[in-house]
Amino acid sequence: MEKKLADPVKEMEVLEEKLADLELTQEQSNILSNIVHSNNVRLKHDVAFLKAVSDNTQKELHWTRGVFAGERGRTFQLHI
Repeated sequence: MEKKLADPVKEMEVLEEKLADLELTQEQSNILSNIVHSNNVRLKHDVAFLKAVSDNTQKELHWTRGVFAGERGRTFQLHI
């Protein structure tokens, strides 16, 4: 009779341990998911910043090319 009662109790203890392991795994999964999310947000901000820097650099390059073209034109006219 005691053996019949001991088996379900032992099985219940094993199931409780498995449940605790699953809860810990879920918590760790949530932590990792939050880390990935925050990294993605940071990377999106970094990409937006780098795009703005690139756009600004392209504008400055375009302006500088215009200045050089104007200077070449003036230099050419002075030589004529």
